Amino acid sequence: SEKRSNNQILSQELINYGVIEYNTRSDAQKLLDDIHQYYRDLVQEFDSGVQQSIQNSFEDLFKNFELTTNECEIILKDCQSRLSKEKFELDIPMPKKRSLRTNIDVNDVVDNLIQSDTKAVTRSRRKSGVWGGICKFFGTSDWGWEDYTDYKDIYKVVLADVKKKYLGSWKNNTQNINNSVTEDIRKPLNQDIDKYFSS
Repeated sequence: SEKRSNNQILSQELINYGVIEYNTRSDAQKLLDDIHQYYRDLVQEFDSGVQQSIQNSFEDLFKNFELTTNECEIILKDCQSRLSKEKFELDIPMPKKRSLRTNIDVNDVVDNLIQSDTKAVTRSRRKSGVWGGICKFFGTSDWGWEDYTDYKDIYKVVLADVKKKYLGSWKNNTQNINNSVTEDIRKPLNQDIDKYFSS
């Protein structure tokens, strides 16, 4: 597909060059925008995978609780009918499904990744004086020219810096997801399971 093709081209460009130079800032920004979109896709795919894994785990967990509860249903109903005579209600709280609040941030990764610089370039021009004027008049392509040094603005993307920024962002995002799993899923679920078995 088009997305995969663009990613392959992007990957090849990153493999081949350590520093990519552009004549305009907008061209350099276009590369960073492409890299950033590729990264956003990876993070979103990872986040979706985590969410789906949690959903599958909850489904398996609740199936196991349901099987266990069904196996004990006869005994539980008998206990409840006997205990209700003493005005005692049997209440087994089932664990609740929890949602994961992922704190993912991919917005500020590309800041300050374009370096401005100047580069010496050799250009040609008509020589001044009579000889240059004659050559210009006759439109010669090889006589009456001289080389000179000029400087032009360039914009660099250093791929080692890009890699460092994105690896740092990936580490932060995965740590945030791990923290969210602990706070939003693991701790409350452990409390629910403790209440279940206590009951």
